Amino acid sequence: MNRSRIRRIAGNGIMGALLVVLQVGLSSIPNTELVTPVLICYAIVFGSEAYAASLVFAFLEILVWGLGLWNIMYIYIWPLLVLLTLGLKAIIPENLIDRTSGQLLFGLLAGVYGLCFGALCTIVYIVVSPATAFAWWVAGIKTDIWHGFCNLTLTIIVYRPVINIMRRVKLRERS
Repeated sequence: MNRSRIRRIAGNGIMGALLVVLQVGLSSIPNTELVTPVLICYAIVFGSEAYAASLVFAFLEILVWGLGLWNIMYIYIWPLLVLLTLGLKAIIPENLIDRTSGQLLFGLLAGVYGLCFGALCTIVYIVVSPATAFAWWVAGIKTDIWHGFCNLTLTIIVYRPVINIMRRVKLRERS
């Protein structure tokens, strides 16, 4: 295995672990998390490697919090965010990514994603009971609104500093 591949694998593991630290660190504040903005930034800078980091994160969460239906959600919710980020990145001009417009676009992505988070989670529960899934989603709409607002706000705040740090790491990785 070449050195560059080993670095990428280790980097994805470290990124997944960092996401767990960020999630656990803010777990006392309901639906306020830095996983979404940091994973968006990771996808912007490192591209499809963010899929691996999102899966490492999902599996490390099982070690931290234990097994449950929510584990299934994490296995599709976080890679879906990476997919949406890469899709948005592909359709906007490269020079806009570092500008305020890119910051706002990806902030909006994070906000909408937080708003839809509960609905995305219900997919697992639909298999068990569609009525229960619907009731669970409706009961959590206020929480999803807060989640969307926090994602939007935190992404706008951390976007540029995190992107800059990740780009420095990427440059260092190449040397």
